Amino acid sequence: MALVVTAGFAPLDEQDHARSFYGQHVDWRPCLSPEELAEAEPVEGDPDWRARLECGTVTVPVDHGDPGGATIETAVVRHPAQGPADQYRGSLVFNFGGPGRAGVARFESGPLALSRRVRDSFDLVSFDPRGVGESAGFTCPAWDAMERPLEEVAAADAVDHDLLRDLERAARRFTWSCEEEVGTDFLANMGTVNVVRDLDLIRDALGDERLSYVGFSYGTYIGALYAEMFP
Repeated sequence: MALVVTAGFAPLDEQDHARSFYGQHVDWRPCLSPEELAEAEPVEGDPDWRARLECGTVTVPVDHGDPGGATIETAVVRHPAQGPADQYRGSLVFNFGGPGRAGVARFESGPLALSRRVRDSFDLVSFDPRGVGESAGFTCPAWDAMERPLEEVAAADAVDHDLLRDLERAARRFTWSCEEEVGTDFLANMGTVNVVRDLDLIRDALGDERLSYVGFSYGTYIGALYAEMFP
């Protein structure tokens, strides 16, 4: 098998549009109001964790190949570094896998299990990937359509035509419900490559020349692809 890799270049006007998404600055604000903090369940290890959390957004194009088109606001969350200024090393960005884990909700659930040295040296940052949580998040109405067909396939000694037909019908029903919910254009621009491109815009908006990153489970693939696309 032969693999041929080609590289294309966008027209100058598209490149200008793409560059316009760099140079953003996050307008940080408290994630939770005083009333929300008062009503929240206490967290172990660091009672003031939630009070220190800051939230904001980074604007990204829905289609990175058409940066002059529609945009979405990617939700980001930050726990500021706790150490002295001379110990500060920038931002450490987390993705908790999934696909589809919401980073903002994870931070709001309680402190991360990290050493004091890490928490003193880095702003701890996470984000909701596109289509998740506060980043134009959505749920397909027929999200459970494939549960029964998949269970039947897993339990069968041999997969026959009827089982495959039922599975295909369920997959179509699920897909159609997603299209009705957010449209084909948005669905076509989901996926890891676009999350990675969003991640580089987040890195730039944080003011970091290079990305420091921690990924769990599927998040490790995001990190590996980022290293390939933005070496």
